[in-house]
Amino acid sequence: MIQYAVDEVREARIEEFVFVTGRGKTAIVEHFDTAYELEATMTGRGKSLKPLESTRTQPGNLTTVRQQVPLGLGLGHAVWCARAVVGNDPFAIFLPDELMYGKPGCMAQMIEAYNEVGGNLISVLEVPRRQCPATA
Repeated sequence: MIQYAVDEVREARIEEFVFVTGRGKTAIVEHFDTAYELEATMTGRGKSLKPLESTRTQPGNLTTVRQQVPLGLGLGHAVWCARAVVGNDPFAIFLPDELMYGKPGCMAQMIEAYNEVGGNLISVLEVPRRQCPATA
């Protein structure tokens, strides 16, 4: 799911990634790292590295921030943890819990809307009441 989110980010021409992670989440960052030994073996055997292209980031474009303890403030604390990296620049938060398909993708549409009207934007997924846990 995180790879799908990163693909959507790239489609929207966002080039810098900040992952706010916690204990036991090193696989997320390692997914985007280069496995030199594996790639050398694949190349040596005549295999294409093209399937790995979507997992690559440019040096310096991926930053991780550690959230030692979630404070129960929803996303607020995670965003706060990334404040030194993000600064005053516009940013997007991705929660890859749901996939939204569209052309262009949701984030590209949101960036277009931001460029037209500015301000804060949020994308939500409408869920039928019968599917909500509180009402089920």
